[in-house]
Amino acid sequence: MSEFDDEDKKRIISDFESILPKLWERARSEAKMDTESEFLSESLEGKSIEELWEMAYGIESLEEQKLKREARKLKADYGEAELNILVCPLCNHDQVINSDVDWEITSGNKKIKSIKVRGAVCLNCSETFVASDGVKAVLKAIQESKRIKE
Repeated sequence: MSEFDDEDKKRIISDFESILPKLWERARSEAKMDTESEFLSESLEGKSIEELWEMAYGIESLEEQKLKREARKLKADYGEAELNILVCPLCNHDQVINSDVDWEITSGNKKIKSIKVRGAVCLNCSETFVASDGVKAVLKAIQESKRIKE
């Protein structure tokens, strides 16, 4: 996991904020989200969840996702309470395994160096993913680390 200093974080946020309006405009134009749209003119009332998903993503796309989910269930690291990521959002690789992730804690406390949380790792780009409960555990460890230091 890489760490950024405050200047890097500020630069990243500034860069993101500068392109956000362009991204939003592009997304709106690609989606053609106007009230005359064929999608919006269809009645949504009385539709099942499955029908709404089909309207939003298309039958072929949903079938493809179902097949990917079923294939993911067959992998040895699959678990109901795990992240079970189908495809890495960064490199589009399909080998993302559930794993323990070591999260370094740089609080200056010599007693707590890192915390191990459950997450996932992409075997192609080595990016790590952690669920929100894992992030909460890290934040709690940082707070505890600061308390012990004092």
